[in-house]
Amino acid sequence: SAMKTLSLLITALGLTDGVLGVELDYCERQGGLECRREDECPEYREMQLSLRYLSSRSDEWKALVQKLDNLLCNTNERRVKVCCARETDTDICSGSCCWLGPSVGVIGGGRATGVGWPEKFPTVEKCAKRCEEVADCKLFHYYGAKDTHASNAYTDCYLHKVGTLSSYLADGRDRYAGICTKDTNTDTTTTTTTTTT
Repeated sequence: SAMKTLSLLITALGLTDGVLGVELDYCERQGGLECRREDECPEYREMQLSLRYLSSRSDEWKALVQKLDNLLCNTNERRVKVCCARETDTDICSGSCCWLGPSVGVIGGGRATGVGWPEKFPTVEKCAKRCEEVADCKLFHYYGAKDTHASNAYTDCYLHKVGTLSSYLADGRDRYAGICTKDTNTDTTTTTTTTTT
């Protein structure tokens, strides 16, 4: 199922995000929330403003301060990020594939057999579908429409037979990476090592 694949995806990332300093699924466990900048989360800002109208150090004030603290989802960045309601309910899974992003890549990847490097697709969903179709494709990474890097990588889809997903990277790229959990028995002893650009 898609949720099982998503769980495997988070496990594949090693559970902790070295950039944010918290578990990747922390916000998800807070009720299906996502980690966003404080200024992009009106609910969090409203709770902060509510503190002004409560008696300092009252039980109600302490409870709200604790709730705000529990919503923090980064510890190592200068800009505060908090767990907040998702902007959209867009799926991050399609078929047997699930992905994360933006700013996620593949580490130690190796080109799948018989594929272009890169192939071009208009959406991450189409890139994921192509990975499903290629017998030894296990992972993929894809550059979306908001990627403005000088490399002009928009629509580039890289299909990998080996590799691991990175944690969230602080590079600002509109790059998505995912895994496909189809059953394949392929030989992966010969690989071409690549890095995400």
